[in-house]
Amino acid sequence: SDGAGFAWVKNGKLIVEKGFFDFPSFLEEYNKIPDNKTILLHFRATSRGARSLENCHPFNVNNGLCFAHNGTFSIPIPNHLHSDTFHFNEEYLKPTIGKFTNLKLSFVKILESAVGSNKMAFLNNQEKYYIVNEAQGHWDKGIWYSNSSYARINHVTHWPLGGCGGGEEYYNKNNSVDSCRDWVQECL
Repeated sequence: SDGAGFAWVKNGKLIVEKGFFDFPSFLEEYNKIPDNKTILLHFRATSRGARSLENCHPFNVNNGLCFAHNGTFSIPIPNHLHSDTFHFNEEYLKPTIGKFTNLKLSFVKILESAVGSNKMAFLNNQEKYYIVNEAQGHWDKGIWYSNSSYARINHVTHWPLGGCGGGEEYYNKNNSVDSCRDWVQECL
């Protein structure tokens, strides 16, 4: 992976942790999340921009809303060290959404028409999630995947995770999977 990150909510506060470039540091922080939490999880596969903390997902739109993205936005990139997702957030999402943390379905539909086949998952500080182009991904055992690359791998014994990444994964630990730690272990 070219960097991993996750977001979850603790006492009404959105927690975003990202910039994990090795699996042990990722897993150490990830394992601190209680089992009853909704998590936005992303493993980056670089297409544009440098391999850096600033380009890792999730991105904060504001203090109460973040998102992860899979795809490539066809937008101007004024600074080629930053990814298309970084620029999309700074140039489009932050000015449009402002301080709002709840997205209306109409806004999600506008995003779907604007971003083409790109997929996006948002999480807010009330543990509500929104998925842009949800039908272009799929659900498996209560986890939403933006692509199927996770399914192509059976055993990976070292970082990078490869098949576990390249997109955002929504995970609710209250579903039929025993725990997200089991899901992470399946990626190993």
